[in-house]
Amino acid sequence: MWGVIRQFAGFLRPSGWRFTAFLLSALIEIIVLALAPLSFKFMIDEAIEPNNIHAFWLILAVLGIAGTLGVSCGWLSDRILAKISAMAQQKIRLQLFKRIQRLDTRSSASGANNEIVTRFTVDLPAVDAAMISILTIGLQSLVIIVISTAVLFTLQWGMALVIMAGASIIYLAPYLLGSRARAAFADYRNGLDKMAGDVQESLEGRNVIQGFSLQKSFISRFEERLSSLFISQYRKNKVSAAFDRLPIVSLLAVNFTIIGFGSYLALNGSITLGALVAFFTIYTSMGNSVYNLTAILPSFANAQVSLERLSKLLDDKQSVLGKTEDAIPVTVGELNREGFVENVTETANNRAGQAVVLTQPPFLKADKLRFSYHPGEPVLDGLTFTIPAGTMAAFVGPSGSGKSTILHMLLGLLQQQSGSLTLDQVEFSRIDGEAMRQSVGVVFQESYLFRGTLLYNLKLGKPEATLDEVIEAAQQADIHEFITRLPQGYETLVEEAGSNLSGGQKQRIALARALLRKPPLLLLDEITASLDPISEAAVTSTIRKLTGRHTIIIVSHRLSTIAGADQIFVLKAGRISESGSHLELLKNNGLYASMWSQQMEQANASKAVR
Repeated sequence: MWGVIRQFAGFLRPSGWRFTAFLLSALIEIIVLALAPLSFKFMIDEAIEPNNIHAFWLILAVLGIAGTLGVSCGWLSDRILAKISAMAQQKIRLQLFKRIQRLDTRSSASGANNEIVTRFTVDLPAVDAAMISILTIGLQSLVIIVISTAVLFTLQWGMALVIMAGASIIYLAPYLLGSRARAAFADYRNGLDKMAGDVQESLEGRNVIQGFSLQKSFISRFEERLSSLFISQYRKNKVSAAFDRLPIVSLLAVNFTIIGFGSYLALNGSITLGALVAFFTIYTSMGNSVYNLTAILPSFANAQVSLERLSKLLDDKQSVLGKTEDAIPVTVGELNREGFVENVTETANNRAGQAVVLTQPPFLKADKLRFSYHPGEPVLDGLTFTIPAGTMAAFVGPSGSGKSTILHMLLGLLQQQSGSLTLDQVEFSRIDGEAMRQSVGVVFQESYLFRGTLLYNLKLGKPEATLDEVIEAAQQADIHEFITRLPQGYETLVEEAGSNLSGGQKQRIALARALLRKPPLLLLDEITASLDPISEAAVTSTIRKLTGRHTIIIVSHRLSTIAGADQIFVLKAGRISESGSHLELLKNNGLYASMWSQQMEQANASKAVR
């Protein structure tokens, strides 16, 4: 419980004076509420029994003034708390969103996408609800209990001791049920994650589900998931009910004791009638506060689970590589009309703090490059290659041969365990990773388009670009004419995930987005893998036109896409088994020639069927 409160305090610390103002106004309201039952003693003993009308009006006036002050302070504290809660949620949401932008997709702590989404939709509301409960019901109940206890001891210390004994029994619930509650809430939350994953998967794969008539199978699987979720929810509800039941039993026992003991003391004259009425009233208020305080205990257990899940994501150390203290910055220079600036490597030496200025296509070199995701299982096993500036190089090979790993290294998303990988004679590991990714162009196999217009999606590569620059990039990618034929042109809205565009059109838009940066280094990852032969040929032709202005690296398993590359590196089990041009590799009659022969046979067979 105290760990949860400490974390909440960290969230509230930036609120500053607002939190102080909230505490002051809330405390005034609570003090008025706690002391209000004491008015029965004065009203009965000082006004009603002596029949003193002046004391009656005086006590009534004091109650009116105190009530007005309490209500005003309560209204003010509600307004301030609403602002504080919104500010805290905004801060945590922003921290989470920033974190997932830098999260390594291979991170085990991040979990599936639906699990990350539930951090926003389930865990954050649970934390917010618990925090508000603490600052309203919790704070109010705690202060009322403290003040009421002090007042009760002044009225009749014997009965006050009985109440304290009963209250101690009430608070056994958190200690007896705390661990069970956390386990039950965690199990239920994990079940919600899995259920959300099933729903998301069924939506993303509904074409396959409907195409193969798998509805009954998926409904049956979802029913099994719901059965498991039912059990975890039932356990959670039982624990929550136990949290509620124990305080009620304890309060009933204390009520019975106080009624008998208090009445006996009044009969003996040990306590006045007004004091007895005030005692019962204060005790009732205190009992309600005790009950309210125990009633929010399940939210503590729920919040603790949510905070652990949020912390797991926020504290995940596996993030994309960014800037280190001695990182060398990267900038992109402007290209002149005559050609590329010479001797760029003179400004890209190894002195920390001096920028790598990419004003011409860079050259890349790897020497005995090694990398593995798991110890003893090398993905890259001693790769050595050189890619001259302004050329097109391709990496091909069977699945798992290390093609995508090389691309991630060139993006600065991975670092080798040994060997070297250099950009214009500067080691990649010393270059500012974030600046590096802002200085290159990349097109992935899945050309994701975001909600917004085509112009918005194109300008993601360079937000400050002018329309003329966007059109120039679109023309280079051979997509400008298609866009101009659309009714809204560049202002055409992209539907969800680009569903109103074909695969080839999305790839060309992604290519234009990358070219808008005029990147010296252009990385292309399986960009024709999901295209039909006509679209593949068109995109391949577009890429070949870019040779010379960029150093182009292509990762592909479609050999027809990379046949025109200056160099082709054939990977097998993390090593380069052969390299050369397309014709040279065909003459070698090795792995590449075998792969080429197989793909040509498949292509001819497909044509024959059509």
